[in-house]
Amino acid sequence: MAATKKTATKKGKPKRREWPIVKRTKYRNGSIAYMVDTRLRGEGSRVFKPTLEEANEVARQARIRRQNEGIGYFSLEGDQRLDAERALAMLAPFGKTLVDAVEFYVPHLKALQSSKSVLEASDAYESNATARNLSKPHLRDIRLRLGRFSETFGDRLIAEVEAEEIDEWLDDLEVEAATRNGYRRHLCALWAFAGKRGWCNATEIEKTTLRKENSGKTEVVTPEECKALLDHADPDILPVIAVGAFAGLRRSELGRLQWGHINLPERFVEVVVAGTNTKSAKRRIVVMSDNLAAWLAPYEGRTGSVWPDQKERGRRLLDEAKRAAGFGTPGTETDEEKGKGVALMPWRHNALRHSFASYHLAKHNDAAKVSLEMGHTNSVLVFRHYRQLVRPADAAKYWEVMPTVIP
Repeated sequence: MAATKKTATKKGKPKRREWPIVKRTKYRNGSIAYMVDTRLRGEGSRVFKPTLEEANEVARQARIRRQNEGIGYFSLEGDQRLDAERALAMLAPFGKTLVDAVEFYVPHLKALQSSKSVLEASDAYESNATARNLSKPHLRDIRLRLGRFSETFGDRLIAEVEAEEIDEWLDDLEVEAATRNGYRRHLCALWAFAGKRGWCNATEIEKTTLRKENSGKTEVVTPEECKALLDHADPDILPVIAVGAFAGLRRSELGRLQWGHINLPERFVEVVVAGTNTKSAKRRIVVMSDNLAAWLAPYEGRTGSVWPDQKERGRRLLDEAKRAAGFGTPGTETDEEKGKGVALMPWRHNALRHSFASYHLAKHNDAAKVSLEMGHTNSVLVFRHYRQLVRPADAAKYWEVMPTVIP
């Protein structure tokens, strides 16, 4: 290695070179390279470049990084440095830094550390309400509604429960919009109470849906609409739509459904109704109709989750199938859709489950059987919402909705 010259000052002392050091290196075979030494306080590395210009550019970039990110950057391990660079690239479109991201995320981590379970938070909220001398009917309402919520989420940390899960649970209650909103109001109060004590992010509950209360009408899809929905569905989401339409599972139940719960040879679907833990989970059996068996036949032998592995992808495929079948937000038609004369119709809330119940009752005239397969405790809800909703002739068509090519 060639000796490196030192520049002397007027007093004869060597001048301190600028970091990082660039050295010329000569190998035994006569080739020349330039080493950039970014080591600092025992950390860092050495980089070799064939030309001085390239070496000086590496040194210049290192000085910029040191200025922008501090000495700590050079003490990071290789994987940590890659993570930092990847994180900065993800934040760049939003104009945010790693510090911004950490400051945003740390409160969530602190909430998890100090969080209480839903059951503990509900008990504390109820005790607080009692101490404030609220009326007995009000306290009874709190106990009833939060108690029902705790049956599903009681063991979960309240900081971990997401708005989407709460919305699914509220929808699965299958109650009028006003009653659903009543449950939501109590949950909003619970989240506000827990948020003040640092147990959760109180704003999470605000992301849940407030239903319109001006209509309690139960709506279904027609046999033709159901066929169009299935015909336009991607193969990965088709089983979800078919089971929803012809077995009447709730949204949350569809999300938990495994292929092992679908027994094609014996023609039934086993529905797992989640409790606070797997031991308390309840199960029910839905008899598989001929058309459901036909739609599911190509999937025999599948394992794992019926819902696509990526939750967001499943939602996207479901939305695409609805839009292709003519469902969407009216007034948002594309130019291509307008050219074809397409006028989108709003999707009916819980339409597939409502359709199953309505057409099942019209065909079999057995409210007890419908209630059992839908997971209701009695027939009151079935009579209130689904009796005389569809004609027997339409029910016959609905249960004849088959694949174009039957396997």
